[in-house]
Amino acid sequence: MSETLENIKRLIKHNLFRNFFSLSALQLFNLLLPILTYPYLIRVLGQHNYGMLIFANSIIQYFTIIINFGFNISATKDVSVNRKNINKLNEITNSVLLIKFIIFFVGLMILLCLTFFLFELSRYRMLILITYTICISEVIFPVWFFQGVEDMKFITYLNVFTKVFFTILIFIFVQSKDDYLKIPIFNSLGAFFGGIFALTILVKKYKIKFLIPSLSIIQKQITKSLPYFFSRVSAVITVETNIIIIANKMGFSNVAYYDLAKKIVNIMIIPINILNQVIFPSVVASKNMRLVKKSIILAFVYGLAVFFIIILFSESIITALGGKNMLPAKYLIWILCFSVPLSGIHYFLGNTVLVVKGYAQIFNRSVIYSMIFYLALVVLLFFTQLFSIYTIAIIVICSNIFDLAYRWYHVKKLKLLK
Repeated sequence: MSETLENIKRLIKHNLFRNFFSLSALQLFNLLLPILTYPYLIRVLGQHNYGMLIFANSIIQYFTIIINFGFNISATKDVSVNRKNINKLNEITNSVLLIKFIIFFVGLMILLCLTFFLFELSRYRMLILITYTICISEVIFPVWFFQGVEDMKFITYLNVFTKVFFTILIFIFVQSKDDYLKIPIFNSLGAFFGGIFALTILVKKYKIKFLIPSLSIIQKQITKSLPYFFSRVSAVITVETNIIIIANKMGFSNVAYYDLAKKIVNIMIIPINILNQVIFPSVVASKNMRLVKKSIILAFVYGLAVFFIIILFSESIITALGGKNMLPAKYLIWILCFSVPLSGIHYFLGNTVLVVKGYAQIFNRSVIYSMIFYLALVVLLFFTQLFSIYTIAIIVICSNIFDLAYRWYHVKKLKLLK
């Protein structure tokens, strides 16, 4: 405990730590809004309709990650290195935005074809297409830029604004099960306005000018991001395929149980994610591995504390959020909460160690190989007929452990934390 307190005192000397606390305070408010809407939605829409929304969102996550194309790592790194060079910032910003716009429209054409020609998706065509509009936020909201210039308060401010807007609309207009289509519409509207405000900040504060970049600059950005793109696609396959499998094998009610468990665990992981985002641009510039090690210790201690808290209070949390009808999610939470302390290590070993030290290929391979490991376990479930929401959760944790072990082996082998 004393060692942990000493690490905190040392980190306070860094402006980064103050950034972490300010961002965390704002993010806490940002998180309260979805928690407020969840009990209302699960009761008004019912488990089946709510599960349909999660199913549609899982499909769209594949398109979201394709639109992102790995820029949240490659473009963040480029912006961080070139933050004082306005010409470079213009090149990076315009090329990334243009590439994302092109991918967005190509994705829309693909999705139209899928929802017209695949019977499994055609039944939910309207829901899926409306949900796809949230992807416009991935196009126009430059998270990677604000991370690169270490001005992440704008990310949180705008997210708070969009979620407040979204929440107000839900409580006013969603009154019955038939109103489920309004959820993705309101979500997209809030995200769209947030993206417009973000672009306005780029112009007003950072003097970014929107121009058509040259083909060579576009090709350069694609080449830089391609390795990260493959690893990100692999990560999404591991996370979102579970929802698709559960929806097809066990129905939308089980999707609702799994989503609640995942939601609770993901909320617990967010402080670790914030810390990782806060230190990444600084570590890119300084290669300060002492800061990374201190952050890993703090994140891991936090993760262990959260793990035991979730185990002790899972029933109370579930009942408060979703009512007693959602108690089947209890053991799912117990299984998935293993990922919280694991995240305290493998997040930092990834981008803040392997990527920063020039071993991005190992980082990307860790995600790809863990995805292959996950798919192998899914195939095993098919052959053994052991499908359940619990076995799905177990193989998620197994793939996380595999990913962590792979990264840790190479970090130790290459002595990258020294």
